[in-house]
Amino acid sequence: MAKSVVLFLMLGLAIGLWLGFNPQAHSQTIQKWDSVKTAYLKIKAETTAKIQGLNSHLTLSLPSSPKSSSAPPSQPAVSSAWKQVSTAFEVIWSSMQKFWTNATAKIGTTR
Repeated sequence: MAKSVVLFLMLGLAIGLWLGFNPQAHSQTIQKWDSVKTAYLKIKAETTAKIQGLNSHLTLSLPSSPKSSSAPPSQPAVSSAWKQVSTAFEVIWSSMQKFWTNATAKIGTTR
């Protein structure tokens, strides 16, 4: 267990130093991070706006009628929010795959 932890820490240190001192890899990482961060903030803002709209819709409809056994009108909003969340995870996963491909391709090259 201790050997695995030490190996993991050494691997993290090596990757961190490689990213820190390789200008091309560093700029690509920053660029990808910015694109993922922008996509996340966009989805977060859209989701917050939809939740606020849903909350205002629910507060307006609650006093006028008692609870019914029919399905709530929020089903489409939940599915669209789930699509946004899954899209964000797909973007993050794709970015990580591209980064890993670039990192492993450039490890073997020498200048």
